[in-house]
Amino acid sequence: MPSSDNPADIVLSAEADKKVEFSDLTERRAIKLAAMTRYVSRAHFKTWEQLRRLPDFDTLDGIFTPLVLIDIEATDVKVRPGETLRARGQSVFGKVLDAEGNVRNITRDGTHQVFSENDEKVGEVRFVNVFTRYDEDPKKRKVLEIPSEFGLGRVPSRVTDLPTVDTMLPRERAPDFPEGERNVWYYTQTDPNRHVNSLSYLHVIQEYVATRLHHAGHPMDRLWARRARICFRKPCFRGEEYRRLAWETGQSPLLISAAIAKSTDPEGHAPATAIELTLALHEKG
Repeated sequence: MPSSDNPADIVLSAEADKKVEFSDLTERRAIKLAAMTRYVSRAHFKTWEQLRRLPDFDTLDGIFTPLVLIDIEATDVKVRPGETLRARGQSVFGKVLDAEGNVRNITRDGTHQVFSENDEKVGEVRFVNVFTRYDEDPKKRKVLEIPSEFGLGRVPSRVTDLPTVDTMLPRERAPDFPEGERNVWYYTQTDPNRHVNSLSYLHVIQEYVATRLHHAGHPMDRLWARRARICFRKPCFRGEEYRRLAWETGQSPLLISAAIAKSTDPEGHAPATAIELTLALHEKG
């Protein structure tokens, strides 16, 4: 139901159940941070499927809603393999404004919590998608109103709180952990949107940060990432080379701000993706 007289302020609630998969569990039998999105995806995306059919991935015609932000939290609550977890959450339309107060993007924003059969909170995920068109011309890619086929108002009242690569990274100073060699994206890291899947960025950054923190003397047998914020500025594609950069930006808790930069971009160019990891310490034993 709309939360105001504006029909574009509709609030869409959803629940979805999913059984715990063994490969998603840590040795403590908690859901891995990168696996948490699988337990909320159905609740998030089915609300939009009720309003509009899925995009045509063969022709890439029409309007699409790629992810621009994922915010994932894990509580490290113990669950059982095969246990049914329930995701509960809400999705809304929003708008991103430029410095002059004009609409820069229309978004769909969903926050969903995951609970165990004992009603303990297992984790939480926020997805923010923007409306866009596939076009080489950036001006033609812009979608500044909710598509008419939704049968709703044109512009929502809510302003979406959306971090950017520039606000998430301390680019005014050199990285604490720069990467010298170049890596490459490959076929099985992509998805039907024809670019690198959103969670592939998290996987490669977690591996990189863990290795660099280990060599810096941090106890990687106890440190774990309990939260990740991923901000996408532009997509990456298979065959493209990239390198990783990381900054230590906080101590209590330990915060690592990391970036994935395309090797073809000039020095000083804004990275394609920024990822902020919040780390915590396990008790010994």
